[in-house]
Amino acid sequence: MGGMPALAALLAFMAADDFHLSPGGDDARAGTSPAAAWRTLARAGAATLRPGDRLLLEGGKSFEGTIELDAADAGTAEKPVTIGSYGSGRAVVRAGNGIGLLARNCGGITVENLEFEGTSLDEKTDSAGIRFRNDLPGDVKLEAIRVSNVLARGFRTAGIHLLGARGSSGYRGVLLEKVEASGNGIAGVLTGGPGETRGPGIHEDVRVVDGRFHDNEGFPGHKNHSGNGVLVGRARRVLLERCTAWNNGRRCDFKGGGPVGLWVWDCDRAVIQGCESYSNRTGDASIDGGGFDFDGIVTNSVMQYNLSRDNDGAGILVCPYSEECRSEGNVIRYNVSVNDGRAHGYSGIHVYAGGPVKDVDVYHNTVVVSAAPKTPPRAVYVSDSKLVTGLRFRNNVFVTGGGVAHVEVEGEEPAAGSILFQGNAWWAEGKPLSIKWGPKSVGTLEAWRALGQETVEGKPVGVFADPRLGPDRRPGADSPLLDAALDLKKLFALDPGARDQAGAVVPQGAAADLGAFEGTRR
Repeated sequence: MGGMPALAALLAFMAADDFHLSPGGDDARAGTSPAAAWRTLARAGAATLRPGDRLLLEGGKSFEGTIELDAADAGTAEKPVTIGSYGSGRAVVRAGNGIGLLARNCGGITVENLEFEGTSLDEKTDSAGIRFRNDLPGDVKLEAIRVSNVLARGFRTAGIHLLGARGSSGYRGVLLEKVEASGNGIAGVLTGGPGETRGPGIHEDVRVVDGRFHDNEGFPGHKNHSGNGVLVGRARRVLLERCTAWNNGRRCDFKGGGPVGLWVWDCDRAVIQGCESYSNRTGDASIDGGGFDFDGIVTNSVMQYNLSRDNDGAGILVCPYSEECRSEGNVIRYNVSVNDGRAHGYSGIHVYAGGPVKDVDVYHNTVVVSAAPKTPPRAVYVSDSKLVTGLRFRNNVFVTGGGVAHVEVEGEEPAAGSILFQGNAWWAEGKPLSIKWGPKSVGTLEAWRALGQETVEGKPVGVFADPRLGPDRRPGADSPLLDAALDLKKLFALDPGARDQAGAVVPQGAAADLGAFEGTRR
């Protein structure tokens, strides 16, 4: 029995605590209840938080300054350190030109039910709403980061910034859910690592789900792109799901590259799915301003079931921008692009082949592009074919209006088999087919087949006909798209997916339909 008091003391020591902050509190108090709340974020930063502890700010109230956490404040996946609100509503952290919450070299952190406000994008500061920074030596991965139901706005760098700042040290197991980021400079959400490190490997298992990213307008004079919705970089196993990005990027004027609504950069095994990206812009440099992007080194990744519309730049961009980059083993399927690229001559699907493009399959997408008042867009564009050794378009629908080109490949005529179009539907609202194939121009499906396109095993495939799409881009009951798709699994060993853009089982008829949707049957 003599050991029981010692055991009780140990259990009490291990028990988690809640600490409270209130504008009516007093830093001399214990902080362990609303009645004994602390008053300032500085007092909270001086405390050491153990696994399972919670730091709770009074809901509906505002607090000036920065919440600071360091290695001594780390939690675990099972018992995270939680920063949140208590009472009614979300507390607001007003960070000015600084950082709202800085968690340096600590994992096991949950941030939830808070708002972070900055004051300026134009100050020469490195402000962020929430920054997780890992500068530990030894390529350490800190684990279990979760941000939920958080609003971050008005910060120069990002609303939420995940930074590996030394070697390949970074984070593993990151979940950003129900985040809203608006009015920020470089991005709503930004992840990355040191400039000297290339390719994925800084971060692992990063998920951004159910987020809203808008009006992150960027700023002029920045020496890189700005005004992105979400940019996840240097990561393996990434998921962007059910996110919406709109009205980002209009103030970016960097001539080397512009903003995109939702994109990944230097990533392996990334999935972007079920997202919408629309009305994103770019500034005076007229670069990018697109919907979705696989940028830099992107491998073994999937972009599916997304909607892109009315963006200045490309709806879907594939961009290994230099010879050190590559796009390899990627799939782009069941996406819809409507009137993208009409501001600056981009396209619905835009491939900038500055580096190798290998084994990229683009199938069951629907691209609709009408005429534009400025530089004409295209449905599909490839900047150059010299570094392309496997870019394949199958079972897509390409509809253009007002003389907009269907396909443009710049430079030399592509080598045989390097770029393939098979089993696609084409239409131009009363105009002929319009293909620029290197130095050659093609105006009929027959001439297109003579160049090795729209044939399978010597047999003609594909169709040039009015697809009879409804306002929702689905084929009607009399559409030539119905049951017209190639059997991708049988012919090319490709997994066609079990559902269409709207979630309908594929196929609905004797075969799958062309494009992103299964059509209406009588």
